[in-house]
Amino acid sequence: MIRIQSIKKRICKKNRELQLSYANRNLDKNISRSVICNNCVGAMVLHDFGLCFNSPFVNLYITAPEYIKLLSNIEYYCSPTASIRDITESAHYPKGLLQNEITLHFLHYDTFEEGEKKWRKRCERIDYNNLYVILVQQSSCNDNLINKFDKFTFKKSIALVNHLIPGINKQFTIPGWENAVTLGAITEYSDISGKRYYDSFDWRKFLDL
Repeated sequence: MIRIQSIKKRICKKNRELQLSYANRNLDKNISRSVICNNCVGAMVLHDFGLCFNSPFVNLYITAPEYIKLLSNIEYYCSPTASIRDITESAHYPKGLLQNEITLHFLHYDTFEEGEKKWRKRCERIDYNNLYVILVQQSSCNDNLINKFDKFTFKKSIALVNHLIPGINKQFTIPGWENAVTLGAITEYSDISGKRYYDSFDWRKFLDL
């Protein structure tokens, strides 16, 4: 069974590479874009299109309540000189406390020092006039937080959800989790073609590609 899953994953990866190679022709990559996201989805989309990581939201996640707090004063929290304290509690992955208020879960970094260095370096690249902001409805994300997110006035923003929420203007339903409390692992492959669950959203239009 494990061998079959491994073969299937390799096929999905190869098919995806072929699709992206064809789809990424003639993309407008000259526009300055800073993609902000509460988990790895944003960075994976940037990688798909071969775009620069002009924001620090790469290889990490922030819980939904703290993410909304960060977005309410993003230039303060994303200042390259903002304080970040090491609060790693276990050997699983490093964590940092941003401005003594927001936990940065450096999930895909080996050390706190590496995560902090990358965070500060990428904070310097943020273009606050061209923010593309994403909220992925997972774990601690509820309708009240999505409502707060919907009221932000960034250049572009979208909430990826598992069901349509009344009164929310900037939302998109990712199929597959209609009967769940929140979305699941939308970065996983959805079928053998190499498509990921998040591909159901029109990222090219959202990112002005």
